[in-house]
Amino acid sequence: SETLDKPKEFLIVRAIDELAVFCQARGRYSEAEDLSRRRLAIVEEKIRLHTAASATRLQRRPNDKQLEAQIKHAQVPISEALDRLAEICEAQDKVAESAPLRRRSLEIKQQAWGEENGHIWVDSLAALANALHKIGRDQEAAKLDERVETFRAMYPHRRAFVHLTSRPLKKTLRGRFRTFMHALRHPSTR
Repeated sequence: SETLDKPKEFLIVRAIDELAVFCQARGRYSEAEDLSRRRLAIVEEKIRLHTAASATRLQRRPNDKQLEAQIKHAQVPISEALDRLAEICEAQDKVAESAPLRRRSLEIKQQAWGEENGHIWVDSLAALANALHKIGRDQEAAKLDERVETFRAMYPHRRAFVHLTSRPLKKTLRGRFRTFMHALRHPSTR
């Protein structure tokens, strides 16, 4: 939510995501995929605009670790959008398309959280390994499986559920539709 400049823009992304979930739940995968790709493009653009000034400052102060960390953490919503798109691709048995999405999502999370917080992104590592197994890249997947087991052994009671958008715990279909229609009726000026 903090990566989008205006509340309306956040509502549009959220409405698109909710509609994609709705379509996926009803087996309308091509529509869900199109919506997820649209969401990803919007989120990437907003993150790029949001971090442009910080990236410029980082060029002037290349040793500013705090600013560098802020830029890396700002990328995490892109990772969430990539994961959603990968799930939809996998539901359509397009695992070859989902593997690069899973890899990019994992890279973003690893850069944002680092090795010392592997418990946060270990599920993404497992999802990538699973995708690689399904497309026959078992040797590469086995190495990732070993890393997954290592991290899970290091943090047996620490399960991270990082979800960086704000959503109500339960929202009715009517409420989702209302949010979507509001976003369509009141588009952002940007």
